[in-house]
Amino acid sequence: MNIMKTASLAFMMSFTACPAAFADHGKDFAEAVALLCGAGSAEELDEDILDVYARLSRHPLHLNHANARAISASGLLTPYQAASLIDYRSRHGDVLSFSELAAVNGFGEAFADALRYFVVLDSDRGPGSVETGRRADAELILRTTMKGETDSGGDCSYGAKLRFSYGDNLSLGVTAKRPYGADGFAPSSTNLSLMFARRNLKLVLGDFNARFGQGLVWRSGFALAGFGSVSAFSVNPTGLSPAWSYNSPGRGGGLSLALGRMELTSAAKLAKDNTLQPLLNASLFLTGGQIGLTMTKEALSMDTRFCTGRMDWFGEAAYAVASKIPAIIAGTVFNPEYRHRLGMRVRYYPAEYRVSTASAAGATTRSSDEIGATLGYETAAFTSTIDAMQRPSDGSRQYRAVLSYATEGDGPYKLSLRTVERFKPGMDLPFRTDLRAQLGYVSGQWQHVLRLNALMCRNTGYLGYYELGWDNAGDEGRIELKAFGRLTMFSIEHWDDRIYVYERDAPGNFSSRAFCGRGWNAQMYVGMTIRTRDWKRFSLYARAMIQDCSRERPHDRRMVELRLQAVARF
Repeated sequence: MNIMKTASLAFMMSFTACPAAFADHGKDFAEAVALLCGAGSAEELDEDILDVYARLSRHPLHLNHANARAISASGLLTPYQAASLIDYRSRHGDVLSFSELAAVNGFGEAFADALRYFVVLDSDRGPGSVETGRRADAELILRTTMKGETDSGGDCSYGAKLRFSYGDNLSLGVTAKRPYGADGFAPSSTNLSLMFARRNLKLVLGDFNARFGQGLVWRSGFALAGFGSVSAFSVNPTGLSPAWSYNSPGRGGGLSLALGRMELTSAAKLAKDNTLQPLLNASLFLTGGQIGLTMTKEALSMDTRFCTGRMDWFGEAAYAVASKIPAIIAGTVFNPEYRHRLGMRVRYYPAEYRVSTASAAGATTRSSDEIGATLGYETAAFTSTIDAMQRPSDGSRQYRAVLSYATEGDGPYKLSLRTVERFKPGMDLPFRTDLRAQLGYVSGQWQHVLRLNALMCRNTGYLGYYELGWDNAGDEGRIELKAFGRLTMFSIEHWDDRIYVYERDAPGNFSSRAFCGRGWNAQMYVGMTIRTRDWKRFSLYARAMIQDCSRERPHDRRMVELRLQAVARF
């Protein structure tokens, strides 16, 4: 088919369709999500978790007005952070800046900076108050991607997203996509989500996320494999929410009813065999945390998260009905002093424990056949975790250690160092060492990033890139422009030594490339946003990439890729 037809149609549609509300979610957004959910780096994320946090950014938490229940339901803060914030507000009044938020016990500069996308510091007792009433908005995203090899045919894909919302009370979202290799021009998949909330009632229909407990019974989508920070030791149960991603996490519906401190949830989704998977949950929100009961036809569980003094406690005990096998997660995080955290986590997932809707964090994402323990310590600049795991089915073991360091402060230079060591006794390739160093420099609107990476497993793979960027988003003008260029050189002989790199991409897209071979990769990312006085916004993005591995295999062709995206808001 004519690839240019897709691009032309996408842009014609973008000029004639209704605009919509949108926040620019780039590389910095992904790094903020990684910090909040405990991922060691942006490469460990996926599209599902970015979609969840993108929804949070569209409906930010009003941090000075939110009660303990609203803070807990957002999933952004730990019980200790929530208790510390509420205590600070009672003693000192509203938080008026992110610098002040960073000084609240349990937060710190990096965490407070990451929260900028997801919270609002409006105040009735200080300057900078904003209107918190209802507001109707809509958002349209159209994208097309073309890729192929030089001197050969190519292929294209496209996607479209349309969302309408009215404050926090109504949300309607539609997504459609045509993947690579599909026949014809029509979309091969379409997703629909609808949410209606009124006082104590919330109804979600179509594609939805459901996250309860620590993930032993029901947790949609993303689960961390490995523990890159103390923040990854536990997850926050956020309940039901509509999904607005190209890949459906679950299709069905659910209803939540709040009765005082209690919230009751009933939901069901279609399984792969077209049978219904029902869900019941009851959560009790207390001053220092919450307790939940979850039940499906496969398993039932009890989970808790609460704070006592400087200690966060979390856990979930589950029971698989068919196999009559229990599974357990338990842990604690101790905050001995300002910006210091010490954590411990244990998990017990027997080989016979199999629940299709489970998604608990571990050495892998299977939530089965795993017994392990994790220790971690972190400060504002330093993070260290050690994890030990054994599989009951075959007795195999794995040990994994992570050490990372990142400079803090407002200086122009940012240095980060990270090493990950994995050891599997008795395996053909028992050791795997990942070493990474990154130096960033900011001068006005110009940004420079240099990254060096070495991975040793079968042999040793090397990768390095230099990125130069310009961004005027901090200016008060109506036109925002940004442009980033990156040149990557790599020499990686075996797939066992592959190196993953997160790449800048248009908002709503997630791109993490696995590099293997010998060659170079050049990328260019450009974005432009035009704003009006009534907050209407129109954005255009373009991303081009060319990669050459012919140094290793002369018969290989150069790979090229072009992505165009238009976003409108009103």
